[in-house]
Amino acid sequence: MPDTDKNKKTEYEDLFKDYSSVWQSANEEMSLDLQMHLGAHFTDKQITQAKLTGRTLYPFNKTSRQVDLIHGYEIRNRHVLKIGPVDKNDDEAASQHTALVMQQMNSARGYDWQSDCFKWGSLVTGSNLMEIYIDREGNIHFGRLSYSSFLLDPALWSSDLSDCRNILTGRWLHEDIIKALLPTEADKIDKIAPADASRWDHQPLYARYDYMRLYEQRWYMKTGFEDRVLNRLTGEELSFDDFKREKVSGGAKAANDLIDALRTPAGMPILTKFKQPFKSIGLDIFVDGELVWDGPNPLGLDEHNFIWLNGEWCPEMERSELKLRSLTRKLRDPQHARDKRLNQALDAIESSIQAGKRIKEGALVNPKAAYKSGQGAVLIVDKDHQGPLSEAVDQFSGPGLAGGVLELIEILDKEETAAAGMNEEILGNDDKDIPGILHQYRTGQALTGQGGIFQNFRRAKWQLGIKLVKANQIWMSPEDVERRIGKRPAPGFYDPDFVRFDCNPCEGLLTDSQRQLYYLELKELYQMFPQLIPASFVIANAPVQQSAELLQAVKQKEQVTSRMAQAELQTKQMLDQVMLQQANLDAAKAQGELAGIPLDQAKAMTEIAKLNAEPQLDMIDKYLQLLTIMQVQQQLNQPAGVAK
Repeated sequence: MPDTDKNKKTEYEDLFKDYSSVWQSANEEMSLDLQMHLGAHFTDKQITQAKLTGRTLYPFNKTSRQVDLIHGYEIRNRHVLKIGPVDKNDDEAASQHTALVMQQMNSARGYDWQSDCFKWGSLVTGSNLMEIYIDREGNIHFGRLSYSSFLLDPALWSSDLSDCRNILTGRWLHEDIIKALLPTEADKIDKIAPADASRWDHQPLYARYDYMRLYEQRWYMKTGFEDRVLNRLTGEELSFDDFKREKVSGGAKAANDLIDALRTPAGMPILTKFKQPFKSIGLDIFVDGELVWDGPNPLGLDEHNFIWLNGEWCPEMERSELKLRSLTRKLRDPQHARDKRLNQALDAIESSIQAGKRIKEGALVNPKAAYKSGQGAVLIVDKDHQGPLSEAVDQFSGPGLAGGVLELIEILDKEETAAAGMNEEILGNDDKDIPGILHQYRTGQALTGQGGIFQNFRRAKWQLGIKLVKANQIWMSPEDVERRIGKRPAPGFYDPDFVRFDCNPCEGLLTDSQRQLYYLELKELYQMFPQLIPASFVIANAPVQQSAELLQAVKQKEQVTSRMAQAELQTKQMLDQVMLQQANLDAAKAQGELAGIPLDQAKAMTEIAKLNAEPQLDMIDKYLQLLTIMQVQQQLNQPAGVAK
């Protein structure tokens, strides 16, 4: 094994040992969060003790209900990812990037992947990664890494991973899958001995099978400074290496001498050499602990290929189990208290409803009848019994529930809901007689308490848009762009600074409820400004079936109406012109008579005016014929039974 491979392997092992020790307490709490959501509310010790006393512990899982409610709200109000322009000059390039991103998100189920990361990350455990990768055919794909499949740099401060120096991942995969991921290293993988579960030991089940191999990655950030040369006159900027190669025939010394020598007549330097910081992402891949591949980021980005969907993040807290918390973490203690009291109440109720009987020996004809319960049970007393019947059979009941138990359970139920920042109305438990609009308002107010969670979700979607734009600039050739969206890339599409200055990832309409609301607002605007908003635009956004056919019919109608309006305008202009010419002729004729103009000159002027008016009159005649034909067609197109 080369020394570099040994160094990388040793460095990875040291990082894993360090990172896992820091995040251990947080991972343990996240494991309990996941168990709580899935219904494992009791420890093994509690379950064993209950079995020894003949009791069964019942989980009443209200936590998962609240998580599913917020997750369902996100799905129901899902927005499409768009790349909005900063100004009008960027509109065409931004529209093309939007078309590409929307196609990739739909074909690769990007919205579903992000929703899954939101649920199992932000809501349940507090930490999930959404991965972006590209296959050999140039198609974008997405994946999800659970909290137990990765370790982040403990010095991480920003939740956008911009200062995350290392990300370690580990999964147990089938060896055929690993060979498909690394086809050029298949022979090397066959020679590696299978590893045990010494790392990522939270997945021991997979390590039992010989065909499962440990697939680990180390994504690391490299930073430094690069020498660059700026031409002050032209604004051209090159790296120092490119400047040496393209502008100077010699080496570094000749390049530096040229930079010092070139000056303006006033003595100001033309070229400036300066240092610019740079950042790049590298990747090391290990199979069963052995390095099999290392190189730059396969996606080509200068940032991590991951989006972190996290819960409540407080980096200044030194305890890892407190610095990162999910929504479920807030509900665990109230849920435990509620389960405990409900199970105690059930035990008390079961003991109280089981009434006991005291039977005098030999008093019943059939002693087994004493074990019957329910209405209509008959106990026959032996005829030789002496004394009152109450002495033969005495039935009694156990103690009832302690006072205040049910009230305490109700209080715990409300406290658990309040711990999540919600109210009973949002869970459908409100029975108050209040107006619907007030109920809707109070429901919205309940979700306001989850603003931080949704803010993190929108931030993650913004990051996803930025990364997809960068990836498309790297991987999509002009031919690929034209094939996918039917247009050649617009100017600025490949601009390196496009994501910094020319675009803004944002959300657009996606779900049916959002489209319905947008259509209602658009319809009101159309009623207010029918001359400014075309009907085809309203129909194009209508949430109806066969909207394409309806839109085509409306556009044809608009075209006919537009032609008629244009013809009417032309006709009016012609009539105005004829009337003006006639008025000028009459005025000229009157003036000529007054001036004693000969009669033959007046006749000539009349003939000229007649010749000028004939084309306009001919156009008017044709327009009247067209209008008559259209009225006849309109009558023929009316359904049967309608008056013509």
